[in-house]
Amino acid sequence: MTDKSDAGKSLNNIKVGLAVEIFLKEDRSHKNPVSGVVAEILTHTSYHPHGIMVRLEDGSIGRIHKILSDVPHSSVGTTPPPKKDLDIAELVKTGENEFVEFKSGAFWSKNFTDQQLKDSSAPKVVKAFGKEASKVIIAKGISGFLNTQGGNLVIGVKENKTQNPDEIIGIECEFGKLEDSCTDGYRRMLVDSIIRKYFHPDIYNHFSDYIQITFPELEGKIICWIKITKSDVPAFVTIQKNDYFYIRLDAETRKLEGKEMVEYCSRRFD
Repeated sequence: MTDKSDAGKSLNNIKVGLAVEIFLKEDRSHKNPVSGVVAEILTHTSYHPHGIMVRLEDGSIGRIHKILSDVPHSSVGTTPPPKKDLDIAELVKTGENEFVEFKSGAFWSKNFTDQQLKDSSAPKVVKAFGKEASKVIIAKGISGFLNTQGGNLVIGVKENKTQNPDEIIGIECEFGKLEDSCTDGYRRMLVDSIIRKYFHPDIYNHFSDYIQITFPELEGKIICWIKITKSDVPAFVTIQKNDYFYIRLDAETRKLEGKEMVEYCSRRFD
């Protein structure tokens, strides 16, 4: 029996089949640990100060609080259970983490007037990128997942930073801003005005290798689910003729520059 306070923070200690206690993402109080058996390891860095994130056999996702057994439950020669397909309702319920990011929409920055863009109180990203800010932010998010371990960017969900659940608002309200007011039109908008516009040819020419776009319904609303696989090459984003490099770090998209970027790319890419 292992009960070391830091054991669950090190990737070397975690194996599929291990009995653990986790704190669910939505349990912000960290007072209600959930026990189960590790079905999938979701954190790929060697150490995380808040615990390695895992998916349990019952589908629960959270960070390891305690290792309950050093011996995996599955014995040698036993066929592991089939991997459970990711469910969008479960993913949204789990909340943002290093593999999940929510965006409310792709057009919100177009609502700013020219006068508002000049106002000192305007958000920093809007002052920097104007009415294209909302699309630039989506491009950054996609880039961060491509350059790290992949992940899920969900449009139509508004993150609630309080104790309340995140709000599912859907994307139907944005259909009126498309040439074709439907999910196919939304897909073309993402490909043409985000992927093709901001990414280098080595990404958008191989778009289907890395990015899958679907439109599931959740609570009666249509959302856009962008599934992103980690890329084989650095995924730079070109914004206003400047190249930027992003990674996913915990639940944030972070820009790397200079020596830090070079060192990261030398480790991450062949």
